[in-house]
Amino acid sequence: MNYRDELFSIFSDTYKDAYGIRPNLKDYTHFTNEALREEMKTLSNIIQDDIYEEHKQQEQDALRFEKHITDMLSFGANSREDAIRWILDSEGLLGEEPAYICFRFNLPDSYKEEVS
Repeated sequence: MNYRDELFSIFSDTYKDAYGIRPNLKDYTHFTNEALREEMKTLSNIIQDDIYEEHKQQEQDALRFEKHITDMLSFGANSREDAIRWILDSEGLLGEEPAYICFRFNLPDSYKEEVS
């Protein structure tokens, strides 16, 4: 694979990471190598912004989950473990895989042990 083909391959992967689909490379054949690299910088910035927003949303969702736990404790759950079990039961998630539960609530992996 020559340098330009490799550059297009990396560009295609980066574009897919940014937008979820592969670009029509025919639209970029007139780009110089430098222009492709600049476009990849732009795409990388988009990806970084998306990652930041996802982390920010996950933090907000974790705070929401923590509030839900606090609410369950105030409603009579005897422990944090009971509160989480009540939450999972109300969502029909008792017995589900911890990774799936974290996905459903958009929680960080650090919650896997608690929701198992």
